[in-house]
Amino acid sequence: MGWTAGDLSGRTVRRKPAARKNGNMGLVTRRQESSGWFSVIVLAATCCAVTVFAASSAPPVKQILGEWRGTSLCADKQKFPGCHDEVVIYTVIPSSTHTGAVTVTAEKIVNGVRDTMGVSDFTYDAAHRTWNSELQTERYHLLWSFSIRDTVLSGTLLDLPSKAISRKVRAIRR
Repeated sequence: MGWTAGDLSGRTVRRKPAARKNGNMGLVTRRQESSGWFSVIVLAATCCAVTVFAASSAPPVKQILGEWRGTSLCADKQKFPGCHDEVVIYTVIPSSTHTGAVTVTAEKIVNGVRDTMGVSDFTYDAAHRTWNSELQTERYHLLWSFSIRDTVLSGTLLDLPSKAISRKVRAIRR
């Protein structure tokens, strides 16, 4: 099975004696010969990419854990007249009920004292790199969304289904 120089569009060919019965005269181009290696390389690269993606797609729980202090400001007081700007503290711990989720205890400071507003589980949306919690009652349907950059937590509270922003949050990890 040695190489034979030939002129098939400028490609060197190899003669394979057993391949004659398919009408290709037993000629295999270097491109065809190397396509097997190319397939192996593509398969290996795909396996590595899937492994890296799977490892990186785990929610970055450690990134959001801790105590965050900052402000929750009204975005549109005309549309939401009952809204009041607040100094807030968010305490974030791993969820005890959902793997990869976190539990956020939201408090506001009133007359120097912490007043708990609520406790909610947040899940990570890898596509948007946000932590989200949807709240729905007979009176309202809301979506909290937080993102983290270094030591800053920023976010919004959306009124659903209108998608109007009712609050904007900015807090720093303590």
